[in-house]
Amino acid sequence: MTQPHRRCIPRDVTDVLLWLLAADVASAHLPDPHQPHRCANLRCTG
Repeated sequence: MTQPHRRCIPRDVTDVLLWLLAADVASAHLPDPHQPHRCANLRCTG
């Protein structure tokens, strides 16, 4: 199954693997409802 953030790679991206890694990291971050400036994903370190 393809992840939605991996479908639309901008045309001006020169390093596709780096862009995909960054998109994966960005999509893994979940805002904490009680502290919006912090990530609620358990894999993030504070």
